[in-house]
Amino acid sequence: MKKVLVIGCTGIAKLIIPALCKDKSYVSEICIADTDKKMCDEFKTILSASPVRVVTAGVDITNEERTMLMVKIFGPELIINLMPAQYSCVLMELALKTKASYIDSTLFFETKNASSVEDMLLSKQFSYFTRFRGEKLPALVGCSFNPAAITSLIRFAMSNTYDSISSVDIFDMNSGKGTAAGFMDSSFEMELLTEPAKYLENGKIETYQPLKGKTVRQIPGFGKRTMYVLSNPIITDFIKEIPEVENVRWFSTFKKEYLGIIKVLEKVGMLSRTPVDVGGVKISPFDYLNKVMPKEESKATGKGSSGIGIVITGIIKGKEQTNMFYASVDNSMVLEKYGFGSTEYLDAVTMLAGTILMCTDKWDKAGVYSPNAYDPSLLMDIMKDQGIEFAVSKVAPVSMVVEEEEPEDIED
Repeated sequence: MKKVLVIGCTGIAKLIIPALCKDKSYVSEICIADTDKKMCDEFKTILSASPVRVVTAGVDITNEERTMLMVKIFGPELIINLMPAQYSCVLMELALKTKASYIDSTLFFETKNASSVEDMLLSKQFSYFTRFRGEKLPALVGCSFNPAAITSLIRFAMSNTYDSISSVDIFDMNSGKGTAAGFMDSSFEMELLTEPAKYLENGKIETYQPLKGKTVRQIPGFGKRTMYVLSNPIITDFIKEIPEVENVRWFSTFKKEYLGIIKVLEKVGMLSRTPVDVGGVKISPFDYLNKVMPKEESKATGKGSSGIGIVITGIIKGKEQTNMFYASVDNSMVLEKYGFGSTEYLDAVTMLAGTILMCTDKWDKAGVYSPNAYDPSLLMDIMKDQGIEFAVSKVAPVSMVVEEEEPEDIED
């Protein structure tokens, strides 16, 4: 049981905070803080019947002095960071100064300033390891569905099912956004579709040209889909966290109209990273496109399901076998109950499970860790209790086709 400060009244807080407030064995008192105190107060009203005392605070975390005063007045034992990744270090400093444990859902990488490949694979949060250990405080970082829940499942399979694992293929099944990969949601997704796709082969990062590597796969609950290899941060997570698995690929589907948009933008030169002079200002067409392109909110249509399929090939009792582990979420349930998409739902359940483990001192190592530092069954058991359970079936290994021509239009 902890006295908990939640910073960031974000969408996933709609799931996490009420769930924590249902059980006093998790939380004794909770403070919800955000720049928008009115939104925090609305939360407090909704939770008025909760057995847990709820208070609120307005906070601008860029104002260190006022933020520190607010935190000292409340006196948290655990800080839950629901803010964007770039604020992680600010809030980790806050946790250290107030002697509080810490958890967040997003890893923060500064690849532009990285001096080595090792630096690029290590999020900024881990630089605080020695300080948290010195204060005998646990910090848990990157507790989102990808990578935490996915890698926990694979580590669980390594311990309980497989003698060894040779390859992992991950299928992202339209995880609650307007398109499967969220094209037009941000420059990050734009780069996924226009940069070479990175995958892991024999322990080394290899690449396909954009949208060239594909497979056609029958996915339980989704039918036959054409899936393209994309880059994903989980590839580097395997290198760092699960080096025993040397072959990893991430796949996703697309709506055909977005593939058409990519082709047109490429033909007219808008995907070029080379700066051009426009009225005395140099900017690349790609950067300009990201500035003017409308940013869509993550949206669920309320139809069908979204989910993940993980195909694992390895040795079981001396024989090679391939299994698919898969889980799905009903989009209409998520949209109606929480007002956000399946991606946020999966992240919220993972973060809730990690928070419960922090509140009950089952994740308690002094220092800064990812969920991979702990017994994977702990996370998976709580996620199962929250409705996310992986089914399993025997399947054929994933076969690949590498296209020489432009990718064909496919239906989502």
